[in-house]
This record gives sequence, C-alpha cells and structure tokens, in this order.
Amino acid sequence: MPLVDWTRYFHSVAPYVVHDYLASNPEILIVEIDFMRRVTNLLQSTDPRIITNYVYMRYSSSWAGELGERYEDISQ
Repeated sequence: MPLVDWTRYFHSVAPYVVHDYLASNPEILIVEIDFMRRVTNLLQSTDPRIITNYVYMRYSSSWAGELGERYEDISQ
C-alpha cells in the first residue's frame, strides 16, 4: 500500500475538468526521486498529528490575505 493515495490526492486538488484524464491512469514522470524519498521518510517518521496540524496551519495561512488588516494586526 503506498504511503500517499495519489489518485485521491490529485482528484481533491485538480480541477474537475481533468478528472477524466486522471481516471485514464496517465504515466507520471518523477524527476526528483531523492526529494520524494525524503518526503516519504519524513511522513513515515513524523507523528500524524504534527502533519495534520501543519497542513491546517498552511491552509489557514493561505487565507490570511483575504481576511484583511484586522487579522494581520492580530497575527502579529
């Protein structure tokens, strides 16, 4: 079983118009193999709670610009 369900991941982040293409099982070329190995090792050795908190923090931070100056003042 792979560490990451890539099909599910790409279906969740890709626009709906490319879902049929993803369903055709396209060939994926990974050129940064060492990076993927390091990410895999990091995911395997990190507590799932930490990974979840990190993802939530990154997602929340991505909306910071939409929240306005009041949020910026609070976050500083």
